[in-house]
Amino acid sequence: RPSRLSLGQAGTLAQAGVTALECVEAVPSGPGQAVLVNGATGGLGTFAVQIARARGARVVATARSAERAELVRSLGADHVVDPSHGDLVKLVREVAPEGVDGFVDFVKHVDSAVMGQGEDDAHREFARLCHGVLRDGGRAASVTNGGVPELMGPTGFANVHSTPSPANLARLNALVDDHGVTPAVMASYAFADIAAAFDRLQAGGLAGKIAVSLTEPGRL
Repeated sequence: RPSRLSLGQAGTLAQAGVTALECVEAVPSGPGQAVLVNGATGGLGTFAVQIARARGARVVATARSAERAELVRSLGADHVVDPSHGDLVKLVREVAPEGVDGFVDFVKHVDSAVMGQGEDDAHREFARLCHGVLRDGGRAASVTNGGVPELMGPTGFANVHSTPSPANLARLNALVDDHGVTPAVMASYAFADIAAAFDRLQAGGLAGKIAVSLTEPGRL
């Protein structure tokens, strides 16, 4: 683990951190490029904002409250838009009139308890957002809804399925060590309270990640 992180923080790297890394790497996200992170305050999004910033991109992030907007700004977001205040395409175009180069989408556009239910609507909304926010030559990545060729047309996209590996962790660790990327752990539970941790996860609404300590109850 990176020496600057506690065990609780480092425990979030292998899944959430690597997934965010693969998404950001799948879109144009270097110096002089703009990246939109939708779902920026979640466990994946808080990583993606920092990773895109570390790679030199200008970051547009979504957040649905003033407190969450402050969080993503502290992580490196250059612009913050609130999707509850209007259509995301319009809001993004107000801060990036020419569109963004990369779009990383962590938001479920159809929230169904049945796997696959409403999937067509989710695909259509993902495609609409991509066509609306991306500039010519832009590219999108998603872990939730995914793109389908018949809706995406010439727009480039990647449906990311995380692949934790030593190589991916090494690249992520370099960003932690060299650029200060830090897991946003917002709640920590002792292993004896793991049921409460799952209850908190199911309740939703928590920014960042939840950690469970195996050795030091209640501490990271």
